[in-house]
Amino acid sequence: MKRVSIAAYFGIALGLMLSLTTAGYPQSPLDQCKSLDEPTPGVAAASSRSLQAFQEATPEALRAFRELNRNPPMGRIVGGHPVAIEKNFWQIAMVRASVAEPTRSQFCGGSIIGDTWILTAAHCVRNAIVREDPRRVDVIAGTSQYAIGGERLKVSAIHTHPQYNQSTMDHDFALLRLQSPVTKGKVIELAKETTSVSEGTTACVTGWGATFEGGSGAIDLLGVELPIVSTEVCNRPESYGGDVTATMMCAGRREGGVDSCQGDSGGPLSTLVGGRPTLIGVVSWGEGCARRLKYGIYSRVSTVALWIASTTTGSR
Repeated sequence: MKRVSIAAYFGIALGLMLSLTTAGYPQSPLDQCKSLDEPTPGVAAASSRSLQAFQEATPEALRAFRELNRNPPMGRIVGGHPVAIEKNFWQIAMVRASVAEPTRSQFCGGSIIGDTWILTAAHCVRNAIVREDPRRVDVIAGTSQYAIGGERLKVSAIHTHPQYNQSTMDHDFALLRLQSPVTKGKVIELAKETTSVSEGTTACVTGWGATFEGGSGAIDLLGVELPIVSTEVCNRPESYGGDVTATMMCAGRREGGVDSCQGDSGGPLSTLVGGRPTLIGVVSWGEGCARRLKYGIYSRVSTVALWIASTTTGSR
């Protein structure tokens, strides 16, 4: 089965600070995917915090930021646009622990689901970069770019889903336990075992991954709205021919043009459930990026709600 392989991308991070809570989301439908070109409440205050982050940055961090911006990658998370980090504070970046500050080598994304817990994809940790060793990966929270601000957190344990299959990508989930609580991010609510998302529902995917198939990663956090596609449609011969299992879900447009891509792996696919941003999928795999009839495949969070609950409450 053909699929997008995991790839490493380099970046630098610009951080904003918020307390860790799911309370007080003043969001309209998919406000988290609103372009920065559109008016977004709270962005002015966030910009003030960003300026402060630059003012407090070390000379080394500022040099790293300027170096990357001399040759910024073109395009966006295929078909997307920059989005406000204060609307996506559950988003984190996974970076190589072996690369010291001020450089940050980003290769995957993830979502804050508890003060010391990150949900990501299993293929983001079972690979040559991490090798399921918590000492080989760090987490960056509270960032919209890479160079400055935010917080860098150590990982104390990795829990890969016991039924993960690298060949079929079934149960492509992993949990990262952090050594210390996140202070510059927000928890996103998880889809419950009973949560059902109907075909055509608009969802938002975000990340710093490739802006076109085979391309480099993005400097800014990018997002794009995608419609949910039924498993029946996704499994038609012209699409994935039966490779999409019950632990997966599809999103994208028939004609292509918008999608998540390499480097976005492990990141969030969210929508509104009961009026609140809810994590329904984890970026997993797909044939190419934004191709016609080749929808993006996401691990379906509702299918592992019990595993997440037992792992995060049973691990001490």
